[in-house]
Amino acid sequence: MEIKILSKEDVNQLQELNRLFAEAFDDDENYQNFPPSDSYLNNNKYLSYLVDKISTGEVDPEILTVAEQDCVANFIRNPKA
Repeated sequence: MEIKILSKEDVNQLQELNRLFAEAFDDDENYQNFPPSDSYLNNNKYLSYLVDKISTGEVDPEILTVAEQDCVANFIRNPKA
């Protein structure tokens, strides 16, 4: 078994996996109708944590989604917003 940190390049595979599960379990409602939300990007505590991890080199900003990159940049410019 391989464990890895997911990146934006993995999105298509995850969507395919959700389609597979929806079909296998005959459960579109749970696997297709409610895609994950990006509401976590409104959480300043998470953004602060992410900025800390980027600054220590533990997270490469290039693996972040465009939305995450934008939110991190905005947070750095205005951390109290």
